[in-house]
Amino acid sequence: MKYQKFALVYGLESEGKIVYVGVTINDVRQRISKHYQSAHLGYRGAKKLGPWLLTDPKFSIKPIEYCPVDDKFIREKYWIDFYDTINNGLNSEPFVDAPGRAKGCSNPSGKDHYMFGKPACKSAIKASVAARTGKKLSEEHRQKMREGHARRKLMKNK
Repeated sequence: MKYQKFALVYGLESEGKIVYVGVTINDVRQRISKHYQSAHLGYRGAKKLGPWLLTDPKFSIKPIEYCPVDDKFIREKYWIDFYDTINNGLNSEPFVDAPGRAKGCSNPSGKDHYMFGKPACKSAIKASVAARTGKKLSEEHRQKMREGHARRKLMKNK
């Protein structure tokens, strides 16, 4: 018998009303944590949800439906329409019709990350492999890594 993986369609309820519908194959708390992280880092993916989360709202997570992974975006769209969370909530747009989303792509527009749809830069791969295998890096490269770590630490402490 083949094992079938399920996804959870969940809602964020605030003041007795579902204001956001999402879907995840992981733990819901982990998914909400990713939403917070994206909001704090200023990612453009969640146009309405991110700013709302930064206001420290009171909400509860409500499981709506378990569905097969293959149908997760169709079921998410159904519940977004059911609760009308695009017009009267925090969902930005239904992703089920977006190119690539049905294939499991988490960035259907390709606008959120500069590397989406592009091959990885060979020098970046080489530097990454060198850093992980203990090869010597140039002082310039080490300084850039230090600056990157300092920026991330600063963002984390905000």
